[in-house]
Amino acid sequence: MTERSVNRKMSPRTKHQIEQIRQESRRKILDAAFLLFGENGYHHTTMAQIARKAAVSKGLTYNYFDGKEDLVKAVVVDAFEKLDEHVTPSNLEQSPGEMLEEITRDSIRTGFEDATYWRLTFSLVLQPDVTGIILPILHEKQAEYLEILGSLFGAVGVADPKLHAQLFIAHLDGISLHHLVGLSALDRAKVTEAIIKMYIPK
Repeated sequence: MTERSVNRKMSPRTKHQIEQIRQESRRKILDAAFLLFGENGYHHTTMAQIARKAAVSKGLTYNYFDGKEDLVKAVVVDAFEKLDEHVTPSNLEQSPGEMLEEITRDSIRTGFEDATYWRLTFSLVLQPDVTGIILPILHEKQAEYLEILGSLFGAVGVADPKLHAQLFIAHLDGISLHHLVGLSALDRAKVTEAIIKMYIPK
C-alpha cells in the first residue's frame, strides 16, 4: 500500500458526505419507526426496538429525536410529505379541472398499489395514544389540503368548494380503506371515473 493510498483512505469526509450519512441514518430510523409503530403499536414499541430495526445504536436515535413522542411526530410529518406528492398538481399549466382529475387518478392509484404504506398509515394515525400527540399536525395538513382542493373546486364552479373538498377527501380515504380491508373487489378504473364524474363538473 502506497503512502498516497493511505492518505486517501484516511482523508476526512467532506461536509456533503457527513450530511448524506446523517440523512441516511435519519431515514433508516424513520422507516423503522413507521413500520414498528404501524405493526406493533406506538405504546408497545420502544426506542431500543426501533434502533435494532434500523441497524443503528440506540444512542444515535437520540441524536435525531428527543424521544418516542418526538419520533412519532416526525414519522407522521414524513408520511404526509409523501401524501403531498399526490395532492399537489405536477403541472401548474393544466386547467383546474385537469389538475383535479390528476389528483383523483394519482390518489386512487397509490391507494391500490401501495397497500402496505396505507395500511401502516391508517394503523398509526388511528391509535388512541397517537392521535392526541399528532392531532395538531393532522389539523394543519387537513387545512392545507382543503385550501388547495377548495381553490381548485371553486375554480371549476362548485357552489360550496370547502364542503366539496371535504367530501372528496373523505371519499378517497374511504375507497383506500375499503380496498385495504378487502370488503369487496373494486375495479380501480371504474371507481376512478365514477369519482371524477361525481366531483368534477365538466
